[in-house]
Amino acid sequence: MARNFYRFIIRLDKIYKKAIEHNMAIMQSEYFSIINTPQFVEINLNTIKEVKENDIILLEKNGNIYAWGYAIKPRKDKHKSDKIEYLNVNEMINNILDTHGVKYISGKYNGIIYFNDCECFYNNLTEILEKNRYGGKCWGQRVDIDKWRQHSENKGILSKKFDLEENPSNDIYKIQNKKTACKIIEELTGDIVSEYDNFLLGEYIELLMQNRNLILTGAPGTGKTYLAKQIASEIGKYKFVQFHPSYDYTDFVEGLRPMQDENGNIGFERKDGVFKAFCKKALKNLKDSEKDINTLNYDEIIKKYLEDFYNDVSVEIADNSEGYKIHGIGGGIAAPIIEINYNKSEAELDYTVKTKNGNEYKFNNKLDLIADYYKKFVSQKPNEWKYKDFVDTLNVKGYHTYIYGFLKSFYDKYNKKIEQEKNNITVQEVEKRDFVFIIDEINRGEISKIFGELFFSVDSGYRGEKGKVQTQYANLIEDGDEFKDGFYIPENVYIIGTMNDIDRSVENMDFAMRRRFAWKEIKAEDTQETILKDLGDLKDETIKRMNNLNKVIRNKETNLSEAYCIGAAYFKKIKDYEGNFNKLWENHLKGLLFEYTRGMQNQETILKELKNAYDLKDNLINDNSNQD
Repeated sequence: MARNFYRFIIRLDKIYKKAIEHNMAIMQSEYFSIINTPQFVEINLNTIKEVKENDIILLEKNGNIYAWGYAIKPRKDKHKSDKIEYLNVNEMINNILDTHGVKYISGKYNGIIYFNDCECFYNNLTEILEKNRYGGKCWGQRVDIDKWRQHSENKGILSKKFDLEENPSNDIYKIQNKKTACKIIEELTGDIVSEYDNFLLGEYIELLMQNRNLILTGAPGTGKTYLAKQIASEIGKYKFVQFHPSYDYTDFVEGLRPMQDENGNIGFERKDGVFKAFCKKALKNLKDSEKDINTLNYDEIIKKYLEDFYNDVSVEIADNSEGYKIHGIGGGIAAPIIEINYNKSEAELDYTVKTKNGNEYKFNNKLDLIADYYKKFVSQKPNEWKYKDFVDTLNVKGYHTYIYGFLKSFYDKYNKKIEQEKNNITVQEVEKRDFVFIIDEINRGEISKIFGELFFSVDSGYRGEKGKVQTQYANLIEDGDEFKDGFYIPENVYIIGTMNDIDRSVENMDFAMRRRFAWKEIKAEDTQETILKDLGDLKDETIKRMNNLNKVIRNKETNLSEAYCIGAAYFKKIKDYEGNFNKLWENHLKGLLFEYTRGMQNQETILKELKNAYDLKDNLINDNSNQD
């Protein structure tokens, strides 16, 4: 998970010295001290309550940052002899104004307060740091720090040097630019820290961002799929698919799908595959992020009135058996619209026209495309359009009359309203986002057939339009489709694949395709702490047994290797068995290891050695070792 960085400001020297001495951050505000500005305390409390373990605190005094450290859960062992209460910080915030009714403030309460809705924040009201008319001012609101790290000569870093607000009024701020916080730490103490609380996760994210394509490989049960989702969720939006032997090009890129019409007749229609549809969403975000606020606002107003236009046309079609009449470029009546549909969730609008000879033509377009058509359409007066200019400007090669007729009718009805509203900004700028496509078990499908001509485009050096290719069904792609002139993978799309080293189908990925991915092996020890973190008292013994077993698996005498090590996911079930390690062996590990050693002449001996290692009968590794 991504960690947060906080700027913690202490203004009094004696409070600062105490914070440094006892490895804690102390907040200098309490209800009664600022009764006329309660929002000040509320802002502080709402910020500090969000601090999580392994978040980083930068400690500041007099406009300089002097120290940094990792937030930890309260050191409760220090408070064993004190009176302790458990509250919710939100209740405390709600009582800010009721000074005399608040029981748990310095001068009224002498003890420790832990908060059920906070991971790190607590209140220590056991000692008075400053006297006042209420009987004492404790400055008790705190976060414990693992240890403060300071410059070797106790020098500070000027906050404003990094564009941080000067002389802020609050005690604690979340630093929005995490890269800035990392730079401050590096300049202050020379330490390199990651934006992520899991250093390995940060390493994997960096590897993906550098290469655009990444495969996580390793033994079964090492959490590769979970890790891929973690990486993707930290970066942006993601889509998850799983390859299998019957997965093909039509599932992934595009293909013909059977469709039933209103008369029950079966035909075939070209449909985007899951990856192409994903790339369209990424491309829309990329293009929208490049638009200025006025363009975005104009687009949204047009789309709003397109929805109204759909309602108008629907009513007229229902009331008039001849449909909704539209006019062509020459002014004459074109084929009427006999059916119109609007899919709000997909932001699509389709309409069907019927010609004099009974032919029907259906137009299915995204609202974004219709809005783009409309902006080009109004670039000159509707009656001044000539056939060739219209076709070339809108890049529509077929059935241009019906597209013109639709736009002309929409223009006549709503153009004045659109023009009146287009300068009234009601939208926000779109932030560019990254999109991650996860392919689980990537080697279980026939990669070359699934990707097809994308073999070229998937190369990290050919992201964007320079990697454009013609897909197998390019001649069936409708006018106005984002990829009508060729499909490419947008610059903001990243791909993660996962595979097991011992899967026999690994050879299905040819070397040319393998070259297009960065590869990262996930070893059993890399993820055991994360996967087994919820085992409580069983965790240490479970890890010891797991590491001991994998030590023997790696041993050359077993004829196995690192690829056959057993990941922590297999050991997580020990909690279901309430610590019965024999049941875990019999029900989950024994059968797997039997398959691994099938056909070996000394299989029985190897399995016995593996069981002894699992039972810790052989002292193969010491208590503190996790690997060779």
